[in-house]
Amino acid sequence: MMIKAPGSKDALSGLLFLAAGVLSGALSLGLPIGDRVRMGAGYVPLALSIILSGLGLLVLVRGVLCGGAPVTGWHARPVFFVVASALVFGLTIERTGLLLSVFLTVLTAAGALPVWRRLEAFGLAAGLSIFSSLLFVTLLRLPIKLWP
Repeated sequence: MMIKAPGSKDALSGLLFLAAGVLSGALSLGLPIGDRVRMGAGYVPLALSIILSGLGLLVLVRGVLCGGAPVTGWHARPVFFVVASALVFGLTIERTGLLLSVFLTVLTAAGALPVWRRLEAFGLAAGLSIFSSLLFVTLLRLPIKLWP
């Protein structure tokens, strides 16, 4: 097998996943881990960071060994709207409740698409709001308010 140039999309994606996994794993080490029976607050974050790091390593090795499409550039619009949607959720969940917060988050994330389709965006936002409320409030009985 020949080693290809490490500038492929797979190699850079693998590096990103690996870095995120290692960073989140390092941050979770400050929390009590516990064991399988009595899980501490850091158990699941550490497990997920190990899984993310492993997947990142696999994608990185695949990208270096097999090559792939080179990175030609990036677009600021999708990055902006995805980050903005996370901020919208974080800033609105306490004030507006789950239904409206998820609705606004999905509409904000829909701005990342090259063509914004109103009907699809509003339908997806409404569907995910209802699904989230049924899952988290009704089925899992989490103490999240639905309305302001």
